[in-house]
Amino acid sequence: MPPLDSIEYIEEPCHNPKNNMEFYQAIGMPYALDESLNDPEYQFEMQKGLTALVIKPMLLGTVERLADLIDMAQSYGVRCIISSSLESSLGIHDLAHLATILTPDEIPGLDTLSAFSQDLLISSGKKHCLTLAQLELITQHTLDLTLQSDSSIAKGEER
Repeated sequence: MPPLDSIEYIEEPCHNPKNNMEFYQAIGMPYALDESLNDPEYQFEMQKGLTALVIKPMLLGTVERLADLIDMAQSYGVRCIISSSLESSLGIHDLAHLATILTPDEIPGLDTLSAFSQDLLISSGKKHCLTLAQLELITQHTLDLTLQSDSSIAKGEER
């Protein structure tokens, strides 16, 4: 068993997130929140021992909510790691791009591709497969539109 000081944090150490602080007080092991972030009622609250948020944007909601959560957590020194839930290579590509924008100093956890039997970005010889360059253009345009739309909503403008 590795020494405790070689472990950065434990994700969701308790079934009930309200017990995480007791866990931390009992053994002094920092922890991260992951699944509990997907609760629609979740509001960031700094707790002793909380060191990271493992965020699954595809389950969280809007880019605006994601950016607000990251800003709030980072203001308390809490790391934010963008993670995949069950995205194909197309979604993984978008998450990687989002991570470079919102959490450039963190390595994202994007490892769900093994659940798929075929990669969407690998050409299968069909005429309708997208090249990576085409996909990047589509992704950038979609991200630009999403950020622009979220900004308009925040200002009270209509779409």
